[in-house]
Amino acid sequence: MLTFRFSVDALPTATIPIGLRAENDVSAVALDFSAWAETYGAGVMQLLLKRATDDSAYPVVLTQSGSTAVWTVSETDLAVVGDLLAEFIYTIGTQVKKSCVLHFSVLPDIGTPGAAPAPYQSWLAQLTALAAETEAAAQAIEDMDVEAETLEPGSDATVTKTVDSVTGAVTLTFGIPRGQDGGGGGSSVSPYTSNPAALGTASPGSSANYSRGDHVHPKPSAADIGALPAAGGTMGGAIAMDSHKITDLSDGTADGDAVNLGQVSSMISTNTAFYRGSFASKAALLAVAWQTTDPGAAYYVTNNDYAVVQDDESQSDECWRYVYVAGTGWAAQYRINESPLTTAQLAALNSGATAANIAAISEKLAANQGAGNAGKWLKVDTDGSVITADLPVYSGGVS
Repeated sequence: MLTFRFSVDALPTATIPIGLRAENDVSAVALDFSAWAETYGAGVMQLLLKRATDDSAYPVVLTQSGSTAVWTVSETDLAVVGDLLAEFIYTIGTQVKKSCVLHFSVLPDIGTPGAAPAPYQSWLAQLTALAAETEAAAQAIEDMDVEAETLEPGSDATVTKTVDSVTGAVTLTFGIPRGQDGGGGGSSVSPYTSNPAALGTASPGSSANYSRGDHVHPKPSAADIGALPAAGGTMGGAIAMDSHKITDLSDGTADGDAVNLGQVSSMISTNTAFYRGSFASKAALLAVAWQTTDPGAAYYVTNNDYAVVQDDESQSDECWRYVYVAGTGWAAQYRINESPLTTAQLAALNSGATAANIAAISEKLAANQGAGNAGKWLKVDTDGSVITADLPVYSGGVS
């Protein structure tokens, strides 16, 4: 079919010969109206035709695909020789948005055919016969059957054509030689009847037997592929976890064992000690309503926490460190020495005596008591008498 293609933004101005009078469905006009669709929006194309002798136009059905409308020219459209006007109308709903008119012309034919002149009768008959033979040959190819047969090994391939005497159907038969039997002097190949070999060193093999499709190789053990068995074993190197976790780990019991998060958390909560304050007496320590279950409580206490009792009435009013034992309570742990000085040293400090005072007294003793008392001082003995005694030696502090 001859198709005339136009676009609404490039319409022809000349008259276009569209065909001979009475031709039917041999030509078509395709009009691209995408420019109108882009300008006005999606719509529908309609067509009105007016022939040379018509007083009014008549509508024609268009085939619309996307933004292209196709008019298939019919015998009715070409029934009148002369001008043929085609108005393409673009509508959206009931509104006409745009239209255009194309000018066509219908050409006259040469009339009804009569009998061929005598000199051409023979030529026309030959042409008709050849056409019939050509059509028959084409049909025979479509109806042809193809078959194949197996020939003995070493035979030449053959092709045989047979024609059915009644229907004229053609059959082609191809003869294809069978291949030689493999191996063993023409005997057939046998399947392998033993169990398949286990995985091992790669090898092309040498057996002439074939393996069946449902054969199964023995499952390799962990040792066969260099892996640790699920029951456990000894690693020969480090394992990089690549950011993955080890899960479901039991508590460690030996020095070389791994410990899990729960075990570590329990060890921390069990062995971490917190200072819980200083108390004037043991009674004051025990009078507190200690909490052991709520870490957010004001007086929360857990195992190994400790406190200081300044004057422990149960320990001669000395300063003692107490530790909390889970399930038992507070227990005295050890005495705290509140001063690094001895009792005598503290008494000397509290007396107000200085090294300068002692030196002055020593000089007076040496002057008033004679050389025999040099380096001595007076002191009150246990019985209340006054006696001399060796001076203590000072080295910048109390001794």
